[in-house]
Amino acid sequence: MRKAGFEEIRTIQYEILKETARYCDANNIRYFLTGGTLLGAVRHRGFIPWDDDIDIAVPRPDYERLRTLNGGKISEFYEISAFENNPAHARAFLRIVDNRTVYEHEYYQKKYRASLGIDVFPMDGTPEDGAECARYFKRMKRLIRQFTLSQSAPFKSTGPLRALEKTAASIPARIRGRERIYRELMRRVAEYPYETSRFVGITTGVYLEKEVLLKDDLFPAADLSFEDGIFHAPACYEKYLRQLYGDYMRLPKEEDRKPGHLFSVYWK
Repeated sequence: MRKAGFEEIRTIQYEILKETARYCDANNIRYFLTGGTLLGAVRHRGFIPWDDDIDIAVPRPDYERLRTLNGGKISEFYEISAFENNPAHARAFLRIVDNRTVYEHEYYQKKYRASLGIDVFPMDGTPEDGAECARYFKRMKRLIRQFTLSQSAPFKSTGPLRALEKTAASIPARIRGRERIYRELMRRVAEYPYETSRFVGITTGVYLEKEVLLKDDLFPAADLSFEDGIFHAPACYEKYLRQLYGDYMRLPKEEDRKPGHLFSVYWK
């Protein structure tokens, strides 16, 4: 297998994004850029120069339709990878992947070797009450951590002590099992249906309550440039970016400008 370099990885991801956007628009599936991808569109009109992934969000009703539409096939080489259809899938959200590639994450067990893709996060309803919202996301954070630990590679982390601590912490999660943890996650996200909620957010991501927004503020979507294309963004994208990053137009320190993920990609 031939290993893909940094720029090649981004090219693969960008081609997936373009086809995904076309597919979503053709099938009336709402989506928008999110996280660092949205920040890149606003601040750099494309990838953040040191970023190495692409994220989009899709309202839960559209997300479930996207997951099952056409048997999960987007095109000849692009397809849906989700917990429900791929035993090697190690995320609590789906990905649209290039099935010609192999994706190996340094901190996951080898049996969860997958394909390179873009992350697709569902937008779910969230509590309106601030205190209840904090409790809800505290539970979600714990479940997401357990789900991740149940699949993590033993004795691997940012350092020897951290690796030992993570391996010990993973034992209860492994005993409980990733299937049970995932089912509990899905029960939790169903507590606040997207259709009847005033506030919505990405409940299975890393920013948690920072991504909670008024549902009415999301659409109609704005359109932003990203690389050589135009893609959808939440109508309130400036507010959203402030919630996530504060002064989002300010560049981070030089030493912090590096990819945040540890993985390798190969062509089959």
